[in-house]
Amino acid sequence: MNLRNIDLNLLVVLERVLKERNITRAATQLYMSQPAVSHALSRARELFRDQLLVRSGNEMLLTFRGLEVVGQIDEVLAGVRDMLHPGDFDPGQARGRMRIAGTEGAILVVLARTLAAISSKAPSVQIEVSSNMSNAYSDLRLGHVDLLLDVVDMTLRPDFCIQELFSNSLVCAVSAEHGISPHSMSLGAYKAAMHASIDGGTDQFISEALERVKIKRNVAMRLPGFITAAATVANSGLILTIPETLSVKASELFPLRIFKLPIVLPQVTLSMVWHERQSRNPLHKWLREQILHGLPEEYQT
Repeated sequence: MNLRNIDLNLLVVLERVLKERNITRAATQLYMSQPAVSHALSRARELFRDQLLVRSGNEMLLTFRGLEVVGQIDEVLAGVRDMLHPGDFDPGQARGRMRIAGTEGAILVVLARTLAAISSKAPSVQIEVSSNMSNAYSDLRLGHVDLLLDVVDMTLRPDFCIQELFSNSLVCAVSAEHGISPHSMSLGAYKAAMHASIDGGTDQFISEALERVKIKRNVAMRLPGFITAAATVANSGLILTIPETLSVKASELFPLRIFKLPIVLPQVTLSMVWHERQSRNPLHKWLREQILHGLPEEYQT
């Protein structure tokens, strides 16, 4: 193929169309008319000899070739930007959308203070945050999510990158009116008690860590998120096992007492995870740096 026939602007438009999977939204972000973006997509389909984006019911889906192309275009455009403007990223002039997924607790601890600063420094960058982690790693691979905040307790794919943020110990949270005291929180009392747990997040890590030392919690209630779990425990006799950073936030919001676990378990490490195709993207790099540097001092290592 003769590269002289390739229009770099076409790749810029195609990248936005494939990421948005919506011509109207892509046109708005590119400050182009919808017909112009539709025409660019038609040219791209001819160029790549593939539909790239097809309708399925009420949504548009990437074809197999489209999934390949969206990752490759990211790398190509990031390389061109780096070549033309090495180290010259201005968040105030940046445009785009960043999609972050994390557990409710991770979002509260890591992003609550940082998002306002990010929005102030990069006012034209749209930030979308979701606590839906059900298909998080698949969404990351497919480009539906740009960054994950998660406790990684598995071997990641080689095309995923990881940056540890901080580690902390596990503790117990109980209602301020709970009759148990720190001195009576024995291993036997912990095993006999009724527990609450949080779906997703660190719960699997906690369960597996306890199972390795032959302990199984008597879980009476499984709850969908950190806030719901903390509120429920504050008004019941249940025990909630959570990372210490979350217990601090929980006790600020609800009448809770925090105890040390009656057994030593491995620390929990929260990390950022992203796909390698975004490693050189200036906007993505800047956002990850903002999150890392925005951590409270007590969390920084």
